[in-house]
Amino acid sequence: ARAEFAAVSGLTYAGLSVPVENSGGAGTRDAHWRASVLGRELMQGYARAGGMPLSRLTAASLADLGYSVVLSSADPFSLTTSLRSAAEVLVPLGDDVADLPLKGVGPDGSSTLVRPGTVKRP
Repeated sequence: ARAEFAAVSGLTYAGLSVPVENSGGAGTRDAHWRASVLGRELMQGYARAGGMPLSRLTAASLADLGYSVVLSSADPFSLTTSLRSAAEVLVPLGDDVADLPLKGVGPDGSSTLVRPGTVKRP
């Protein structure tokens, strides 16, 4: 997904992932692409009128999770020049993922603490 974000945005992103939403409720924050960067892309957390393409970025993120995807079947999508400019100048791309405890699930269903995290959330 990182390579596809670089291709769609023309940006070199220094974070560990693509920009995820850093605002909104539990179903949006840290779970969807950042709307202020990716606009109408389908996986951003807010529904928009006028079409929301499923980009190669979202398809690649599903492949990262183990799904079989055909990247060439994704909808055409690119960031406009003005949005690209805003992303480079106005949109801070840091602080993408809350520093919460992260657990992994093994093949047998067991849970293992991968990262303890330092932020406490209700």
